[in-house]
Amino acid sequence: MKIFAPNYYKKFSCIADKCNHSCCIGWEIDIDENTMKQYSTIKTEFGEKLKENIVITNDCACFKLTDNERCPFLNKNNLCEIILNLHEDSLCQICNDHPRFRNYFGDRIEIGLGLTCEEVARIVVNENEPFELIEIDETDENSTIYEDEIAFFNIRNEIFNIINSEQKFETIVDKLLDKFNIEFPQKSVCKWVDIYEKLEMLDNNWGIMLNKLKSSKSTQITLTYSNKNALKNLLIYFIYRHLGESVYDENFQGRLLFAILSCYIISALYNMNYNIEDVARMYSSEIEYSDENLTMIINLLQNENLEA
Repeated sequence: MKIFAPNYYKKFSCIADKCNHSCCIGWEIDIDENTMKQYSTIKTEFGEKLKENIVITNDCACFKLTDNERCPFLNKNNLCEIILNLHEDSLCQICNDHPRFRNYFGDRIEIGLGLTCEEVARIVVNENEPFELIEIDETDENSTIYEDEIAFFNIRNEIFNIINSEQKFETIVDKLLDKFNIEFPQKSVCKWVDIYEKLEMLDNNWGIMLNKLKSSKSTQITLTYSNKNALKNLLIYFIYRHLGESVYDENFQGRLLFAILSCYIISALYNMNYNIEDVARMYSSEIEYSDENLTMIINLLQNENLEA
């Protein structure tokens, strides 16, 4: 089985203490079984600290967050004490993987980098090379590709070719909608914000941003081209990450429209003088990393059950 990743994948490296939005703050951190076994063998003073700061409930282990929701092993300099005292290989699976995601198909694994990480947002938004998937590894596991997956990969390649070959985002959207005979719901900015405000809100700053957008005099979402590649890169990111699931849930329309809508919302907030990298990161954290929010938006767009 082959493992593929975007051509910018190897540009990523955690920026650790330089990060302004540490993934070690505000997130519950589960500890996998193998890592727990490793921690239980550590007989040093640090091993005792590990045991004191792990909570086990219903066979699930996680780190005991501090009162301000910091991982107990994130020191005052925002560096990981587990890495400092042990080794990077001693991180639990979720810490080692983040911000990576994986999509599984019959004959391949596609790995990517999630926008919820500010360094990933910087890389994706500013990438200048045309998007392509490259093989980065291979496993000994036997694999079989299925006909519906072959059909999907062919369609997705056509989508990537359209995006890579065009310069204007609006032209790309028109071509994609025409190709699949899909209509994009025509709504005012306020109506879109109303929909997003009904979703679970994880960060109050997201609500402030949405309210500022709603209070603007704009009636339609417009696009800004100061970085001509930014929206194209984001569109490819959302398609790469989410469209593959349509092979199994048949939500092709909803997932494609979600990718397009996400770019429009990010662009609209960028036009409100927010940094596009910050907007992309927060949008990802609020929508992509909430299964409830993501499913709600995709299903609404799939069913075209949006109030006028």
